[in-house]
Amino acid sequence: MKRKLSRVGAAALLGVAVLAIPASASASPASDIANCLTSTRSQDSGSVWYQYDRCGGRAIKSRIRLSGAVDEACHTLRFNQGYREDWFVGSFDGVIPC
Repeated sequence: MKRKLSRVGAAALLGVAVLAIPASASASPASDIANCLTSTRSQDSGSVWYQYDRCGGRAIKSRIRLSGAVDEACHTLRFNQGYREDWFVGSFDGVIPC
């Protein structure tokens, strides 16, 4: 009987752990970037600020894609972190997973 109760307790604990996962967490890195990052681009220079300010959950690895130049380095952002990227060659073509 004791063994049966411990199984029920473990199943209940597992159910609570599953419910604690945020519903807004995305399934893929591309959808994390589309749904969870905010990017602000400077109109007068090669600069963009991007911030992980929605969704919460796991860390996001992203980089700036440039047209006419090599993409910028990959950065890992955790919830509420941001990063500013500056470049001198090429033009902004979006934020992509890496």
